[in-house]
This record gives sequence, C-alpha cells and structure tokens, in this order.
Amino acid sequence: MKNSIAALRTLLKFGIIFFLFLVACSSTGDFKRDNIPTIGICELARDASKYNGQIIRIHGAWLTQFEGSMLFDSKCNSDIWVTFDPSFGSQTDPKTMKKFAEFHCDTNEAWGNDYTIIAVGKFENQKRIDYVAGHKITYGFGHMNAHDCQFTILKLESIRRKVF
Repeated sequence: MKNSIAALRTLLKFGIIFFLFLVACSSTGDFKRDNIPTIGICELARDASKYNGQIIRIHGAWLTQFEGSMLFDSKCNSDIWVTFDPSFGSQTDPKTMKKFAEFHCDTNEAWGNDYTIIAVGKFENQKRIDYVAGHKITYGFGHMNAHDCQFTILKLESIRRKVF
C-alpha cells in the first residue's frame, strides 16, 4: 500500500512538472524588474487604495494553511489573501516552478508552511458589492470572504522555505 501511494505521488509530481514545463514554453508576459514597483506588505496595508488594481512586486512571507493562503507581516499585523492567476505557470521560470511544485504539491508539506517569496501580481482591495432583496452584501476575499485585500500572483520570481 505504501509503495503504491509513493508511486502515485511521484507520478503526480512528474505530471505537474511536465505540465508546467509545457505551459512555461508559451510564456508571453513582460514583467521586467525595472518597470514594476516593489511594495512591502505593511505599505500596502497603510495605503491599499493607492495600489488597488495595480501590478506590483511583493517580497515577503507567504503562509499556507488548511483554509488559508496569505501574505503576512508581523510588523504591522497585516495579511493579504493570495491567489494564483491561471497563467502564472507560463510566466514563471521553469526552475522556480519546479521548486514551487516540490514545496507546494507534496501533500505532506503543502499546508502549514511558511515561505519567503518574490512575486509579481495584481493587488486588489475593492470589495464586490451585491444587493439581494434590497439588502447590501459586501464580499471580501479568500476563505469565507475574511480578507480585505487580495494579491493575485502572475509570476513567481523566487520561493524558499522560511527559516525562523
């Protein structure tokens, strides 16, 4: 039983890496370092409306949990929900994608880990508003709409395990 589970995990890893390689071959993004500002998590928290809808670079801590994926900075006690654009694999260097797959796709290590990442993505803090039966409903981001902001990763430039 253990051998078949290990074989399935290995097959899954190779399948994911192969898929990501194929997607990476069709890369079309232009995320040059000099034309995208690098913004800290605390700065985003302080002035979220200034960056709403903009493509920015983040260098910070990415926390993964069972029902959570967020950028976090303890200096300002701020968190930002993280999601991935469908094209991020094609925009990310294959070596970085391989490392991401090794870290994040192993079921033993995917959740409850902290990483330091550098990523380019779109920042949003404009919540969606609907009216149902005359009542205003405001939707946040992430699990149970619990987050005020969201960062959608378009390109992962670097990922490493965070060491405390």
